[in-house]
Amino acid sequence: MEKQKQQTSHEQDSFMGMVNFGKDAMHFAASVWSAPFEMALRRRIGSRYMHPVVLMFAAFIPPAMWAVLGMAAKFLGGSEGLIGMGTVCFVLWALQWIHSFHVLNVFMHPEKEELSYEDGKPAPFWKLLPKGDKWAMQRFVYEPGLVLCLGLILPLMGILTRTAGLYFVIGAGALFLKALFLYWRAWEHLRDILDEFGLTKKMAGASGRISNAESVQAALRAPMGVPMAACVAVQETAKEALPAELQSLLSESKETPEAEGKSVEQGVADLLTPAKGGE
Repeated sequence: MEKQKQQTSHEQDSFMGMVNFGKDAMHFAASVWSAPFEMALRRRIGSRYMHPVVLMFAAFIPPAMWAVLGMAAKFLGGSEGLIGMGTVCFVLWALQWIHSFHVLNVFMHPEKEELSYEDGKPAPFWKLLPKGDKWAMQRFVYEPGLVLCLGLILPLMGILTRTAGLYFVIGAGALFLKALFLYWRAWEHLRDILDEFGLTKKMAGASGRISNAESVQAALRAPMGVPMAACVAVQETAKEALPAELQSLLSESKETPEAEGKSVEQGVADLLTPAKGGE
């Protein structure tokens, strides 16, 4: 009986391992393809948001498409356009050099970077559009929509070649998929907080209360590689369903540092440090 249980547990672990591998592979592919578009659409991307391996693969995709699809275009036709994959390659490499100089700068001066996993500041013109200041609207709608329109319209106007247009269309899908993975990981992070919160309440009884320090630490400790903005977007979406006690703690953790003009690190330290002469 015990042997059968161990076999079942092993099968479940193997299945989840396959699922996680597939999920990570899709996330990696989306990150590679979306990297140049993210660098073009945003400013001051975090130094650890894009892994060097992702940037290395991202640099090889346009030349590969240039070679393979360019040869196919010679036989199939349809290579007309002012801007082709060659120009796209040079623009991508220029963006990577700009990002590399930024990473080197914050590597030498870490005090200039507050959060190294942030996905960059959005273009200012998004704020002119409905809900353009929201992370989810920018990442799921506006950015992929802009790239998709460019990839579909510019080849019809003879500005982009069909190969470059295809690269843009796939890039739009990669942007959406990358945002979806980040949002999902942020949701799982919030779900873990809620599970721990509910378990603590059950173990402590009806009058049990999760400690302030534990709640603030859990809420502010974003999962590795996920921008804090994505976590905040998930919290804003689910805030109506959150327990009132947890809502107040999350609100306190986000508002206190800004209200007093402090850095995030100093604000967290103040929240987690008991007041003198207090409890």
